[in-house]
This record gives sequence, structure tokens and C-alpha cells, in this order.
Amino acid sequence: MRSLFSTDSPFFQKLSIFSELVFLNLLTILCSVPIITIGASATALFYTAEKLRKGESGSLKTFFHAFKENFKQATIIWIVLLAIGLLICFAILLYLQMNMPILVGCSVLALIIWGAVTSWVFPLLSKFYSTTWAACKNAILCGTNFLPLSLAMSIVNLVPLALFLFVPGIFIRLIPLWLFIWFAVATYCNAALLNGPFSTIFPSEPS
Repeated sequence: MRSLFSTDSPFFQKLSIFSELVFLNLLTILCSVPIITIGASATALFYTAEKLRKGESGSLKTFFHAFKENFKQATIIWIVLLAIGLLICFAILLYLQMNMPILVGCSVLALIIWGAVTSWVFPLLSKFYSTTWAACKNAILCGTNFLPLSLAMSIVNLVPLALFLFVPGIFIRLIPLWLFIWFAVATYCNAALLNGPFSTIFPSEPS
């Protein structure tokens, strides 16, 4: 029993990671309240989650370092993605009201592609600096080259939005999940999934 609660025990390490993720989730939501800062928050969240996955600590300092470092570029990219995402969501809601399932399906496919690009662009932005156009182009190229992974990340990351659009009642019931843990856990999983591709793209970095 004593070894179970030792700071070196697997149980304690998992508990520590879980508590860090809860803290990161709350911090990310707080920094995303202005809406336009979601891009910078997502970049900082991925950067910090990846550090956490590698066994590094200091989430608060790490998060705000990445937030400040990528704020301008991440915000510009996010505003463009937000505009596109809102148009797609509006189309989905409109076609649902008009009972046009084929167009709903096409819009959902567009949303998944949007989610795939979004799932790549902020992690890439956290890894290296590039122009805004280059960051978007690299996200599209990576999304295409690692298509199954891109689709998996997109679907996971879009779960809250999909529930909000199609079954808002369930979305509302799960608000505590979104507030306390979901986004940080999804990003932590994304960091693990992207370890392989990033090891190829950035071979000099340790996994």
C-alpha cells in the first residue's frame, strides 16, 4: 500500500498527469473565452501536453510561454479557420432544417476536412515557425500524407461540436466533461498519435 502512494509509483504518476490535464483544460478554456484566442490556446495546449507526455512539468509557465510565442500567428490562422468553420456549421444546420441529407453529408465531410487541417496546423505551429500560408499548406500536406491519422484526430476533436450540432441535449449534459478534462485529454492523445509523424518530420528530436 505504501508503494502505491509513493511519488515514483505508476499510480501516483498517472494521478499526477490526470491532475495536470484537468488544470490544463481549465486554463485553456479560460484563455479561450475571447473566442479569437482559441488558436493561441490550442497551440499552447498541444505544446504543453507534449511536454507533459515526455515527463516534463511546469504546465503554467510552459503554457503561457507557448501562448505568448505563437499568439499573433495562431490568432490570424484561427480567425480564418473560424470563419470557414462557422460557414460549414451554418450550412449543416440549414440543410438539416431543409431536410436535405445529401447536402448535410457533404457539409459534414467538409467539416471533417476542416477538423483535420485544424488538428495539424496548431501542433505544427507549436513545433516550428513558418509563415501563415506555409503553416496552412504544411497542415494540408500532412493531413493528406497521414490521412487515416488525420481523420482519427479530426473525429475525436470534433466530438463536442458534432454533439452540439446534432444532439445538443447530450452536449449540454456533458458540459462538465468539456469544462474539466475533454480538450486536454484529446490533445494529450493527439500528441501521442503525432509522435510517429513528428519523428519523421523532425528526426533530430527525441520522442
